[in-house]
Amino acid sequence: MLQTVEKHLVANQLEEARVLCSGICNSNPSHAEACFCMSRILAAQGNVSGAIEYADKAASIKPDWFDAWMMISGLAGMLENLDVSEHAARMAVQLNPSDPGAYINLGHALSGKQDTQAAIICYREALRLDPSLEKVRYRIASLGGEAAPARAPDQYIAGLFDVYAEKFEAHLTQKLDYQTPAHIMSALASCIEPHAGVGLNILDLGCGTGLCGELLRVVSHKLVGVDLSSGMLEVARKKEKYDELVEQEVVAYLNECGQPFDVIVAADLLVYLGDLSSLFAAAQAVLTGGGLFVFSVEAADIGSEFELCTTGRYRHSLAYIRELANASAFNVLIEACVELRKEAQSPVQGYIVVLKSTALAD
Repeated sequence: MLQTVEKHLVANQLEEARVLCSGICNSNPSHAEACFCMSRILAAQGNVSGAIEYADKAASIKPDWFDAWMMISGLAGMLENLDVSEHAARMAVQLNPSDPGAYINLGHALSGKQDTQAAIICYREALRLDPSLEKVRYRIASLGGEAAPARAPDQYIAGLFDVYAEKFEAHLTQKLDYQTPAHIMSALASCIEPHAGVGLNILDLGCGTGLCGELLRVVSHKLVGVDLSSGMLEVARKKEKYDELVEQEVVAYLNECGQPFDVIVAADLLVYLGDLSSLFAAAQAVLTGGGLFVFSVEAADIGSEFELCTTGRYRHSLAYIRELANASAFNVLIEACVELRKEAQSPVQGYIVVLKSTALAD
C-alpha cells in the first residue's frame, strides 16, 4: 500500500497520497513508515505542524530512526521552534555522527538561539565531514567565524530559495511586510519618460517568484527574469508575466546574454552580493544609452563599504554605491531611504537607488 502512496508522491498527487496514507496510519497507528510518509506529504502540502506531529510519531515508534529526527529538526526550525529543533538535531547527531546534515541542523538551531560559538563549532564539524559545503562556510562567515567572502555562494542561494519557494510570497507579504517591489516600481515610474508606454525591454535580476514582474509587466515590451532558484522560477512561470525566465547566476547572465535592456531591476538581490563592482560593470555593458539600473540595498553602518550580517545578508553604504556608480559611468538619479521589510518585528532600513547609464550606446 505504501508503494502506491509513494507513486502518488512522485507524481505530485499530494491529496491522493494524503488520503491513502491517512487510512494506513488510522488502521495501524504503530506503522512508523506510514507515519513518516504522512509527515513528508503534509510537509509538501505546507502543513508543517502536522508534518512534525507525524514525524514525531515515527520517531517515537522507532527512536533510532535518523531520518525521522532529521525531519523533526528541519521542520521545527522552519517554525522557529528552536528547542524542539535542537533536541531532534542532537538525537540525529548521536545516531549518525558522520552525517554533516545533522550538524548543520544543530548549528541552525543554536544560531537561532543566539549561541553563536556553539553554532560555529557545529558548522565547522559539518564542513570537516564535507569540505564541499560552501554554504556552510558562508554561514560560518556570517556569524563572524571567518572573513566574509565577496558574495554568497550559488549553492547557498539556490538551496535557501528552492526550499522557500512555495511559501515565499506569503511569508514576505504577511509576516515581513515586504515593500520593496512597490518602492522599486514607484522609483522607476518617476524616472521613465511618459511616452515610453509599454515599450521598455526590462531585465528583472533575482526575479524570484515574480513579485516585481507583476508590476513591471505593465511598462514592458519584453520582460526577462533571471534567478538561481529553479523552485522560485517555477512559481514565477505560473504567473505568465515574463517573456523569458532563465536559471543562472546574474552576473554570468549579464556577461553572456548578448542583448540590450532599457531597464535592469534588482529587488532584494544585492543583499547576497558584497562586492558589487562586477555587477555594476556587467549591468552597464548591457544597458542601452541612458538606460536605468534600479535596485534595493540594506543600509550598512557608516564607515563600511559593505558588511555581512548574521542574517546571511549583506548591507551596503551609500558612499560605496556612489563610488561604484561613478567608476562604472552611472549618474545617480534617486537615493531614497525606505523601510524595506520587517525582521523580528523591527523595520529593516535600506535604500532604493536609480542609476542612469552615461555610457554611449554602441
